Amino acid sequence: MTVACQKENKLSELNQQSSKIEKAEGNDPMGEFFTKNRMKNTQVFHLNAADGGEFTGEKGTVVTVQGGVLQTLDGAIYDGDVVATLLEVRSTADAALFGFPTQTVWNAATMTGGEFLETAGSLELKMTTSDGEQLTAPGNGVTIGIPIDPAVGFNPAMTLWEGVPAPDQPRTNVWREAQGGNFEENGPLYLFNWEGRPRCNVDKLNNGCGGPTTPFKVDLPGGFNNTNTEIYIVAQICGSTGPKTVFSLDVYNPSPIWWTEHTSAGIAVGTNVDFVAIANIGGTTYYKIENATIVPGHFQHMTGMTPISMPALTALLNAL
Repeated sequence: MTVACQKENKLSELNQQSSKIEKAEGNDPMGEFFTKNRMKNTQVFHLNAADGGEFTGEKGTVVTVQGGVLQTLDGAIYDGDVVATLLEVRSTADAALFGFPTQTVWNAATMTGGEFLETAGSLELKMTTSDGEQLTAPGNGVTIGIPIDPAVGFNPAMTLWEGVPAPDQPRTNVWREAQGGNFEENGPLYLFNWEGRPRCNVDKLNNGCGGPTTPFKVDLPGGFNNTNTEIYIVAQICGSTGPKTVFSLDVYNPSPIWWTEHTSAGIAVGTNVDFVAIANIGGTTYYKIENATIVPGHFQHMTGMTPISMPALTALLNAL
């Protein structure tokens, strides 16, 4: 059974929700920026829990819901109307503009994490009752299929990762490996069980090809800081066969101002990267992209932040 997408009316409600979130996050302009972009790109589907159904996102994600499997969080079976929302993250621009970088979560207790991930795609999927109560499903009651890039093919080293807030910058979503998160190749799809995870990523660790690594820093002109600006490294990490890694710098030093990143892996000397700065100031988007090859003790002094439209920024990011 295929369920029709009823996007426009529900997105009006989502935009109202976005407005409320913005007011609550008034001290975090980049949080507002990510929220707006996520909301604008969220698709909405309706189905009946007793009947189940299947729907496909605009970027090819396939969600299959078996009849009679959806539960409220107290374990009660739900058989009424369901609202499903889907955000597909399939490109460099998606990752950067939605705040979904491809890196592992930093664990301060063990001083591990912050590593590079090679992704085949990520998403956010939520299902609620008609009254907005959260739903989940055990086992294979709900399955998700993420399209396999035909230019890359199925990679058996990929595993499932769950989204979590970055410890030092909660507006940004990073990833921890899910238990039992292996994939089945189902024709053109990576197929896995949803099990109520709001954010899922098809990933594998990629810390490069060895050799010396280095710490690094980035700074910007005055007026840009960690509340109104996000800085990424975009790079094809050595050994990667898939999309470029989008890596957020979420360690911020206020005086003098510079950004860096928790990482137990470092970045390899000689790696060619694009440093990407995106800012939201007074509702205007600013950006700067600078290409560089990493040297020991690398310090990137970025200048000349420029206003840009979202379509133009999206095109630039996807061309990296």
